[in-house]
Amino acid sequence: MSRGLPLSESCIRTNVVRCAPLDHHIYHLVVRLPQNSDWSFLAGQYCLVSTDDGMHCPLSIASSPETLPEISFFVRVAGAGSLADQLIRAAQDNGILGVSPPMGACTWPRFSSGDLWIIAGGTGIAPVLSLLASKDARPCRIFWGVRHDQELFAHDMLSDLADKVGAEYVPVVEQPSAQWVGEIGQPHQVALAHQPPKMTRFLLAGGPPMVHAVRTALVNFGIAPTNIHSDLIDLGQIPSTGL
Repeated sequence: MSRGLPLSESCIRTNVVRCAPLDHHIYHLVVRLPQNSDWSFLAGQYCLVSTDDGMHCPLSIASSPETLPEISFFVRVAGAGSLADQLIRAAQDNGILGVSPPMGACTWPRFSSGDLWIIAGGTGIAPVLSLLASKDARPCRIFWGVRHDQELFAHDMLSDLADKVGAEYVPVVEQPSAQWVGEIGQPHQVALAHQPPKMTRFLLAGGPPMVHAVRTALVNFGIAPTNIHSDLIDLGQIPSTGL
């Protein structure tokens, strides 16, 4: 998140209809577009969410286009006073946020053929939920990694959506509780243990360190860089070639 100019003419002012914690640091944020708005998006895209004083944050859309005029996001608040914390406070206090035109090309048209495996970390599961909930959803493999099993805030929703479209969903916990029954470690390590064919296409969803580390591991495994996709790679924040 960063500071910039006040809401530009390209941003649409929305009303906050929900801003509630899902766990100790993840918030579910839902905004509603004004009546008769022509704002639209493709499942898997993101936008800038802005406050009146110029703070803006790129957030992946967690809902499907079919839920418009409401748009859903997940916001991870790292600590009190952080910019994410200020965004949440603005949503709770003011009830008005701006949304930019949608961005990003990690959408179903990009993955219209071939096997697709998705590796997501933390709130990176947002665009995956959007993709699975859309009318264009198709079978794929999803590996969602979190540090603690209590952080699987979208587990039930993801399980239901995966079942509906015939997708395989594998939750992965790095530091599990004694009650956890499931995969342990990093999501890309678990994915590679499934021996993906070399022509598999991968979608990576998470922060820059995670995307960079996973991309490096996939290339080392033998996956062609051209078969590894992420908005961060498209933006040049993660190199598309080399290590």
